[in-house]
Amino acid sequence: MTGHSLNSTLTCVELVPEANTQGHALFRALLQDNDKTEMQTLASNNNGRVEFLTANAMDISPDLLAKQDIVYVAAMVNQPSKRQVLRRVVSCMKPGARMLCRSGNGLRQVMYEHVPDEWFAGTRGEVDMRAQSSHTMVGQVVVRMRAEAE
Repeated sequence: MTGHSLNSTLTCVELVPEANTQGHALFRALLQDNDKTEMQTLASNNNGRVEFLTANAMDISPDLLAKQDIVYVAAMVNQPSKRQVLRRVVSCMKPGARMLCRSGNGLRQVMYEHVPDEWFAGTRGEVDMRAQSSHTMVGQVVVRMRAEAE
C-alpha cells in the first residue's frame, strides 16, 4: 500500500469505551513506531483520518453511516444478533463503501460468530474479501456496498 492514497475515512465502532481507548492508543503507537514505515505512509497518505466512535452500532444515525467510506464493526454481540447489527450497518452505507468485521472459525466462534455470505442476501452488501490469520483463527470479512440490492 505504500505510496497509494486511500482518500478515505476509517471509522471504528466499538461499544466498550475502554476497548476504543486501547484501539486509539494502539493506532497512535503504530504511527510513532519508526519500524512501521508502511503504517506511517498509509496514515499520511490517508491524512490520518481514522475515527474511533464509542457507540452501539444499532444506535448510530443512518445519516452518519451513509457518510462513511469504511466502517470497522468490533462485533462481539449477543443482543441484538450480530447478523442484525451487520445488516443494519450495511443498509445505511453508501455504494462503494466497505464494512469490516471479525468472523470466527473453529473454537473462536465462541467469541466471534462466523459471518457467512448469506447474511447479506437481499441487501446491497456483498462479501468482497476474507482474510484469515493462521495464528488466531479469527478472520476479517470485508463487505462492499453495491449500488442496488440483489
